[in-house]
Amino acid sequence: TDKNIEVAKGAANNAAADGAGITVDAGSNADKTWQWLDATDSWTSSEHIRVAADKHFGFANDPNTFIDGDGNDTINFTTNGTKRVSIVDNGNIGIGTTSPIDPGHQTLHIHESASGEPVRIHMSTVGTGATSGDGFSLSVDGDNSGVNLVQRESADIRFYTAAGAHPTSAEKMTIKSGGNVGIGS
Repeated sequence: TDKNIEVAKGAANNAAADGAGITVDAGSNADKTWQWLDATDSWTSSEHIRVAADKHFGFANDPNTFIDGDGNDTINFTTNGTKRVSIVDNGNIGIGTTSPIDPGHQTLHIHESASGEPVRIHMSTVGTGATSGDGFSLSVDGDNSGVNLVQRESADIRFYTAAGAHPTSAEKMTIKSGGNVGIGS
């Protein structure tokens, strides 16, 4: 049995023409609409769109990539069928974990579940370039043998303390690109 609902079928009644769509007459209240807009190449709605807790918002051509929630105030981002990022009810963010640690304040928790693989935060700018050999990295060795600060440019690493933001903060220590260390100088 065909359960499709067709609205405005045919060229003369094209519901997908610019500005056209579906309108639910709400009587004395504002109508509810679902409209196509050529300018944004997308459907728009006059109302909130919600997805049930056991369903997800995804992409027709990539069923393994989607956004979902578990009904407990958590948003999950999934790629290649694996949950990659979770934002949980207290605002903490987990990358590689759906249960980020909760030390009592806002936390970004990055977890690598593959044995022996490092966890890395990599920062780069237009000036440094965007490859893995550019910028600055903070990493934890996968075998738990160390924490690494890596300046991938021929530049200094500087440490500051103060209530203000750099450059008004006081520089307390510098590791020069050649390896010399200056403390309080």
